[in-house]
Amino acid sequence: MSNTKPILMYITLNYPRLIGSYCNVWPVLYNATHYYGYNVIIVVFPYPPTTEPASISEIQQFEYNVNQLCDLNLGSTNFIIATAFWGNYTYESQTILGYETLLLQLLNKLGINESNVYPPLLILIKPHDNVSASGIIYGPQLLNNTYLSNTLFMKSN
Repeated sequence: MSNTKPILMYITLNYPRLIGSYCNVWPVLYNATHYYGYNVIIVVFPYPPTTEPASISEIQQFEYNVNQLCDLNLGSTNFIIATAFWGNYTYESQTILGYETLLLQLLNKLGINESNVYPPLLILIKPHDNVSASGIIYGPQLLNNTYLSNTLFMKSN
């Protein structure tokens, strides 16, 4: 994927109650891809999070839940649906950092208290910046469409 466009990374769990509570996010993500030129990556973790990534059947269940609860067919979007290791994974002598470790490092870098952050969350990566994120939205702000649209789509004057 080219990072000539901004990237929105939506990190969530395959948990129907959580999915249904955050249905307002999907139209914003859809608009981001279709009208504002963002790349959108949805990173799905199993519920409860385990060291293993979500299985294919868990991702299919996630897509079904989004369709049923939020009336959005993810197959009709340009979103990239992915999963990853939550915890660190060691293979032979190599340790691959999991999202939990990487997220804690990001929060620390952004000066955000990690105890206040919980999924789902939205990470913004500016164009041509493949190393660090420029912002993170979570909690009540993620439920506020006006805040999301103003933060993501309003141009600075």
